Amino acid sequence: MAQTELEPIQDGCIHLRGRYKLQPSRRSPFPEKRFLRYECDKGHTIDSSNEEEIKKCLDQRVGCWKED
Repeated sequence: MAQTELEPIQDGCIHLRGRYKLQPSRRSPFPEKRFLRYECDKGHTIDSSNEEEIKKCLDQRVGCWKED
């Protein structure tokens, strides 16, 4: 099973996270990260194929637009 890592997204909602797949690198001792999907710390679903929904999450700074 591949390892994954969850990191905050810069300049987005404080609850927005990115899930990355870690893969071995041939050129570096550190693993390569490949973006998989967006996730929300509050448990809201984020449709990665819906650009408008992702844009709302990226534009939001405080709070969650889905809770308004």
